[in-house]
Amino acid sequence: MTLEQTISAIRPLDEKSMTAARNRFANIAMPLGGLGLLQDAIVQLAGILGQLVPDISRRAAVVFCADNGVVAEGVTQCGQEVTATVAENMGRGESTVCLMAKQLGMDVFPVDIGVAQPIKSEKVLQFAVRRGTANFAHEPAMTRKEALEAVFSSGAKRAICGSIAATQPDMFSRWLADFGPQRMVLGADTRDGLISINGWQQAATMGVEELIEHFRPAGLSQVICTDIAQDGMLNGPSTSLYTKLQAAFPEIDITVSGGIGSWSDIEELDRLGLRSVIVGKAIYEGRISFDQLRVAAR
Repeated sequence: MTLEQTISAIRPLDEKSMTAARNRFANIAMPLGGLGLLQDAIVQLAGILGQLVPDISRRAAVVFCADNGVVAEGVTQCGQEVTATVAENMGRGESTVCLMAKQLGMDVFPVDIGVAQPIKSEKVLQFAVRRGTANFAHEPAMTRKEALEAVFSSGAKRAICGSIAATQPDMFSRWLADFGPQRMVLGADTRDGLISINGWQQAATMGVEELIEHFRPAGLSQVICTDIAQDGMLNGPSTSLYTKLQAAFPEIDITVSGGIGSWSDIEELDRLGLRSVIVGKAIYEGRISFDQLRVAAR
């Protein structure tokens, strides 16, 4: 099964199974919520699988292997060469975690996400962007570009950049050139017409139109625009803002974010020619169903 097929097979949690699992715990002679987070996880598994007693007979341990350059500061018992040896042992099924997993009927999948020494085992999955990080005691462990490369090499199709596009526009322009406009999405969060940055805690000096226009020559093709004042309010999006942006930038896909409270909001946006929308709280509160979204996406 491909990643896309796996994602498409995901369904909403089965509330009946989750309720039955909670009731089952309630009828066991134990303190209420006595298993803590483990109990919550079992209830969630019941909802995911649609089973009162979740079948988790097929299990796996995924071990991510990497080296950090801070080892040069003498903070570990051994050198980086040990990491590669242990990862290769896992690939052969000879490490301690493999022996324990075998007793439980589990598979073990070692993944190289940045081991300093080259891995010689074909059974170790390769997703390394670089051979070990830099020493963060003296410099950043990774560059921002390397972090993006890690995101894309892990299977992500797009990355959204918000504050950094407003504060370091030259860097975002380079990323548009390096990774392509189909992968890089501009996150334009706005309040009272100005771009908000750093978790909506600060206002930049430029407006949303000015920010989009800045990256237009670089081939920008995707923008997610969140009207902060409407986000989470469920009282409808700022249609005037989004129709204005789409008219000003017809070649750019403007995604509406913030305020969606009903299916009629989405229908109105579609009527106005806005092609993309983000829905969050309206789904959680049952105002819009996954079935409606699936039908609309066909």
